[in-house]
Amino acid sequence: MAAVDGKLSHPPHPYYPPEAELIGYLENEYSVLKLLVYFAAGCAGILGSTLAIVTRIRPSMSRADQLAILWFVLCKTPRISLFY
Repeated sequence: MAAVDGKLSHPPHPYYPPEAELIGYLENEYSVLKLLVYFAAGCAGILGSTLAIVTRIRPSMSRADQLAILWFVLCKTPRISLFY
């Protein structure tokens, strides 16, 4: 670990070995709670709009079919890359 005036030349990281220098490593700007809230809000928005579209197109669809469509959307949407 290179030190300049008693300080590390790179930010500390949570990876092993801790003294390894990770060039280009940046710490998160947001807290974990904030990231989870954004993620949950994004998923709720996608699933809510999907449910609204499904019930408008086919109002007689069974609850099981609606849940199957929501499950498909939840699993197949690239949700993580949309919110980070």
